[in-house]
Amino acid sequence: MQTKMSVDCDKFYRVAMIDYGSETEVRVYAKNMPVPGHGFPIPKQYQWQRDEVMESFEPNRYGEFYDMVVHDMNEIEAREKHCLNNSINRTKNKIYSLSRGYEWDWFITFTFSPDVVDRYDYQAVVVKMRGWLNRCRMKNEDFRYMVVPEKHKDGAYHFHGLFANVEGVLDLVPAAVPDAWNVNNFSFGFTKAEKVKDSFRVSQYITKYITKELLHVTKGRRRYWASQNVKEPERHYFKVFGGDAEFLADQLGDVCKFLKAIETPEGTMHYINMATSSIPDHILAFLADHEIWP
Repeated sequence: MQTKMSVDCDKFYRVAMIDYGSETEVRVYAKNMPVPGHGFPIPKQYQWQRDEVMESFEPNRYGEFYDMVVHDMNEIEAREKHCLNNSINRTKNKIYSLSRGYEWDWFITFTFSPDVVDRYDYQAVVVKMRGWLNRCRMKNEDFRYMVVPEKHKDGAYHFHGLFANVEGVLDLVPAAVPDAWNVNNFSFGFTKAEKVKDSFRVSQYITKYITKELLHVTKGRRRYWASQNVKEPERHYFKVFGGDAEFLADQLGDVCKFLKAIETPEGTMHYINMATSSIPDHILAFLADHEIWP
């Protein structure tokens, strides 16, 4: 499989390699991207007034500079929307990053009973869910989970989770519907458990519950829960010229499991997934010569 990129051979590009264990994800960015620990460029739209009014500028966590003087309500709304979208993307990326590197056995939905807890009270259902997860973890130190909330259309909160190593922890019994189970030892409401057939796809799927409506409610609060044995994947970053980036994408396209181009505010980002063992030695050697972080 081949991928074509429109690149400027005189520009540097960032390549990220993320090791998920059984597979590696390579991201080739089609625009020059900042790299942690190596400084952040000031966007062009702000450079013209950098010297005159720098005292009115303030960098955010991505190194972008914004004029802190608000001129009208449209500008306020635009900035709020920008911040909200950034927050959604950060949360989704974090959930995907944590869950992607593991094999999951069960996808479970938890619905709270109004007789047990006010399911419209986010903090109340969080307390119940966290307490239950902590008790489960005490039964088996290998028990692994990733759980996210969902705000339903009627305002009630549900939870969805990925689980593995559930032996001695979850009391699963067949449900009334085919290919579904119930968790007998969840006493706060109702459950539906389904066996995971594709851990990669379900890691993508679980991020869909992170919505704007949920973020408004959870401002300053946790939006996901993961057991301590769910770790961040190892990441490496490389800085290459445009011509080298095009060569790299074409070479990786020959061995990738799948290839997808995603349009982002920073430009086109090419996702390339492959089995770790399938990366050719000459590609590994090429990347080793261009590694800059960590």
